[in-house]
Amino acid sequence: MRYLFGFLRIFVFLLLPFIACGDWLEGPDSPCEGVNCNDGNPCTDDGCTHDCSSPTCVHDPVENGTGCSLRGASGVCMNGVCDLCAGVVCEDDGNECIDDVCRAYTGTCGVPADNGTVCEYKGILPGFCASGFCAKSLCEDGTCDDGNECTDNVCDPLARRCSYIPLENYTGCDLDGLSGVCLDGLCGEDLCEGVACDDQDACTDDTCDYADGTCDFFAVEDGANCDFDGFRSICISGVCQPECESPEDCDDENDCTEELCVDGTCELVPVTDGAECDDGNECTADMCANGVCEGTPVEDGTACRDGEGACEAGTCMSGLLWPIDCVPGETCDSDVGYPDIDKDGQAFDCVSPVHTWRGGTGIGITWAQMDAGMDVLAAARGQVQWVFDGKYDRCPNPDEPDCQPRPSPESPEGYSVCTEPGDYCGQGTCCCYWCFAGGNVVVIRHADVQGVFATRYDHLKKGSVVVTDGEFVGQGQKIAEVGSAGNSSGPHLYFEVWGTGFYELADPWAGPCGSNLSDPLWAFDPPWAQQEPRGQ
Repeated sequence: MRYLFGFLRIFVFLLLPFIACGDWLEGPDSPCEGVNCNDGNPCTDDGCTHDCSSPTCVHDPVENGTGCSLRGASGVCMNGVCDLCAGVVCEDDGNECIDDVCRAYTGTCGVPADNGTVCEYKGILPGFCASGFCAKSLCEDGTCDDGNECTDNVCDPLARRCSYIPLENYTGCDLDGLSGVCLDGLCGEDLCEGVACDDQDACTDDTCDYADGTCDFFAVEDGANCDFDGFRSICISGVCQPECESPEDCDDENDCTEELCVDGTCELVPVTDGAECDDGNECTADMCANGVCEGTPVEDGTACRDGEGACEAGTCMSGLLWPIDCVPGETCDSDVGYPDIDKDGQAFDCVSPVHTWRGGTGIGITWAQMDAGMDVLAAARGQVQWVFDGKYDRCPNPDEPDCQPRPSPESPEGYSVCTEPGDYCGQGTCCCYWCFAGGNVVVIRHADVQGVFATRYDHLKKGSVVVTDGEFVGQGQKIAEVGSAGNSSGPHLYFEVWGTGFYELADPWAGPCGSNLSDPLWAFDPPWAQQEPRGQ
């Protein structure tokens, strides 16, 4: 009997965890009590499970074919996503610059082909697609040979013109059967061969003018060292002069040195170690050491740039602020559309994005919020590059020309707006122009946000833009209001980040399935964490 009781005690001890964590642990004692697992997706069944201590939300896809509704449009659920294209047949519209496919997000047909896609202009001439229409190429045969061996000849299909770029000077060329060199894009005789132009003056740069073989002597930069009657001196306006006449002439703009003028020569003497100085970095505490201003990083999190950034390891770090005056799920749509820049069907968080493919972030609001006014904010301080305003702002509307693709390159109608050609290639080389389908658009350049070249704001309310080309704006400053202009299915802000140059897309969200595998570009996590919404 004693052994039997011992066995029972062991059995109960082993069974106790299962008894304590049975399926009946529900109600107010359940870890799932009060947990909201609603993901806002009509195509998932949302529930909560637990391990007796930590709740876990589960989102199981509903059965394929189940009816669903997204932004007022009806569709069917497919693999956990509301597909508005079920049953939609996109017929050929006859425009080879429009891909006849259905947009799962809107259920409408037609996506502009990639800019630069080859097409037939008016059915007979070579052309290239640009923002959904076929534009004539001015270099029709694909070549731009000007017969000049001293130029590189380039056909730019998007700019629709030939470019002739001079080769580097002194590149060899054929000069009427003789050996010549390229000079500013033309083949000519090298008249500087064998010409010596040294004037023995340390304060001039000596060059030969290859156009006529004569010597030119240009003053070197002021401050270059030279010798004046044995004294260490400097060049001023191409003339060697004594370095100083008084200590004021020796100012090296260094808080940690005392300037002296001795026999026409500046002497810099270190001040006492520990003296205060300023190295120009607001994220360091500075003092002199051996004549040098040395900074020690201040505490991480210290505000910098007038509160627009925070110090981290001695550097003022600032990211992008949330560009709309609302908080998703509270004062605007919780269904944020994330970028899918690499077009693999997955956003940064490995979930299929709301949009079939977009390079930016979409934040939706209601028509009532749009009419009341929902502010669009500059995500970072910078300079306004382009402003487009004046387009109809309640798209979609089949009767409104501003809601349709531009009928021709010359037409002012249609939702596309384009820049003039200019220094808009890469980080600022010639010659590119860009077209945007957002109708009313603002683009802002940024110089001091790591990983961000520019930001773009689309579909703005007509007449709401309060900034102008070239204007400097602060981070969080109102620039416009949300609208539904251009190629839009309803009121929302489309926010795009350009990383390293003009239209070089960057994903501000970081995750294992996006194009950004490092750190997010947002200043806060989530981006709206510090938002104080004013929108209603």
